[in-house]
Amino acid sequence: AKAALAGVEMCPRTSVNRMLAMLDTRDDWCISRQRVWGVPIPVFYHKGTGDPLLTDESINHIGALVRQHGSGCWWELPVEKLLPPSMSAQADLYVRGSDTMDVWFDSGSSWASVLAESGYVADMYLEGSDQHRGWFQSSLLTSVAARGGAPYRRVVTHGFVLDGQGVKMSKSLGNVISPADVVEGKGFGTDVLRLWVASSDFTSDVSVSDGILRQTNEVLQKVRNTCRFALGNLGDYDHARHSVPYRELSALDRYALHLLSRYCSEAHIAYDSLNFSKIYHLLVRLVPVDLSAFYFDVIKDRLYCESEGGRARRSTQTALHHVLGCLTKSFAPIAPHLAEEIALHYPFENGSVFKAGWDDCPEEWHQPSIAAEFGVIRSVRDITNKALDQARSDKVLRSSLEAQASLRTDSSDVSSVLTRHLCPNEASNEFALSDLLLVSQVGIGDMVGGERVGYCAEDRVVLPEGGECRVLAEVRRSSLCKCPRCWKFTSSSHDQLCDRCLKVVMCTQNSSL
Repeated sequence: AKAALAGVEMCPRTSVNRMLAMLDTRDDWCISRQRVWGVPIPVFYHKGTGDPLLTDESINHIGALVRQHGSGCWWELPVEKLLPPSMSAQADLYVRGSDTMDVWFDSGSSWASVLAESGYVADMYLEGSDQHRGWFQSSLLTSVAARGGAPYRRVVTHGFVLDGQGVKMSKSLGNVISPADVVEGKGFGTDVLRLWVASSDFTSDVSVSDGILRQTNEVLQKVRNTCRFALGNLGDYDHARHSVPYRELSALDRYALHLLSRYCSEAHIAYDSLNFSKIYHLLVRLVPVDLSAFYFDVIKDRLYCESEGGRARRSTQTALHHVLGCLTKSFAPIAPHLAEEIALHYPFENGSVFKAGWDDCPEEWHQPSIAAEFGVIRSVRDITNKALDQARSDKVLRSSLEAQASLRTDSSDVSSVLTRHLCPNEASNEFALSDLLLVSQVGIGDMVGGERVGYCAEDRVVLPEGGECRVLAEVRRSSLCKCPRCWKFTSSSHDQLCDRCLKVVMCTQNSSL
């Protein structure tokens, strides 16, 4: 048995030591128990001699009766019905046995009944840590005795649920929280319960309380709102007709696909290793931090204000389509109801996310160079936001779009990155640096000289090649007027559209004629 266990993957890995120790100290094993409930051992005893009657014929006959009436027939039918027809006339000479199968031998031999089609080997056995002495061990021993090998490829051990104070749940203490109460009584629903399990290290004891479940519900709502935003902006998008080739996507959209590719790759590995809490933390990083707080924040203007069928908007919709599809597939195992709700509005193959499969992201989505460049931009954006927060605190600005920013750095590399995005070609799909920083105008200079007339924030930025540099962001109120359509301060007067919006509106009107 110990040799067979060497070929089994144990999760957590330390559980193999517990299993081996219990195998070493195991006592002799009797397969029967003297009690009046349980699965009966189908043996008869001669009233006169006490000799047992257990033949192929008697066992096959009892097996047919059990298939027809259930195992309770052993206690309910008369002996003459239980004996094979060839011996029914001798019913007065025999008495049925009252011993029952030992529960661990009974459950431990279940592999012989349910695993015939898979060669009597299961992909995985899953149970609590107390089963190292019970089901895991009895299954191993019976399989080794009968087949010479283990009945499983992987054994996964989970801990037990404690209350919010880390106390074992007990009816007498009144601290039991049942799954049904979480789903129905407290109204959290199945997805919250499953997501809480995924967020926990299931290999050890875990705590649950109303507060913990509320926090989990908040995470689920963030995921839901993220997916709803994507769905709401894909209503006029048909991937077969409107998709933009990868090489023609904007750098920001390709950066979003890079983040998605990294997330999916790490999530795939986490699923394979049963590291569900890693998937939860990956989801928490991607959805509120990378998507909602940055990518979605930037692309709103393009989705709402650019020409409906324009190349720039379709580029972002193409990336958004991939984000929604891959993201939904990734969390479907732990939030299936939300995933299937999304599938009602998203064109998954065969109508269900669970029939669509999980394909690896294309290799070209992995773009470390783009990730490094946008890492710098996001760091500069964080510094700019600190200056904006000061201006908001003093009631000088209400919205970041009211601001114009001036950026200074002592790094030519950072300056080069910022300059590339400063004024992109109008014919390209690229986002301007002002869009990425969510301000109306941006200027770039060096750290030497220059009078500071606005709100300033300064910090160090880590360079992609290593090392650090200084970046200073200065913001003040824009001298231009608010465009009544896009709300950017890029118009020459309050009652006029900015050049971009005027062009979009004129094109839309001409196309409708």
